[in-house]
Amino acid sequence: MRRLIGYSSLLILALALLVTCTEPGPKKPVPTVKSLVTLKDFGTIAGKWEGPVNPDPKPANQAQDRLVVVITPEGGYHLSSTPDVDLFKTSGKLILKFGQAVDQNEKGRIAFTLYEETGGKRTLHATGIVKDGKEYWSGLTSAQGLARSQID
Repeated sequence: MRRLIGYSSLLILALALLVTCTEPGPKKPVPTVKSLVTLKDFGTIAGKWEGPVNPDPKPANQAQDRLVVVITPEGGYHLSSTPDVDLFKTSGKLILKFGQAVDQNEKGRIAFTLYEETGGKRTLHATGIVKDGKEYWSGLTSAQGLARSQID
């Protein structure tokens, strides 16, 4: 009988240790997952988008301009920046190519790629190459701040 009590006590102690060691600690945040959205029409990206302009490579001590893009449901677009920089002032008509919205004009090429995060937040990535070969990119967010689920 003593042996049974000894084993029972040992078993209870082992279970208590197991429970103590396996209790969850602080919860880790759920990672945000970005998914590429294949563009099938311009309505998906129609609206006003804004974000910082990032030259590649970025010069030291350069103030960051903000890019503003307005895209129509028909694929027309207008680019401008704050402060007003002529290089980023253009407009035209986008075409859909390989799931992106793209255009090429006298100033260079631009491509828009849409990403959607867990929870519906959308980011429109703009990449451009100007005629002198310099590259720029921007992660644009909806100026209205609406998630995809709020638009549909």
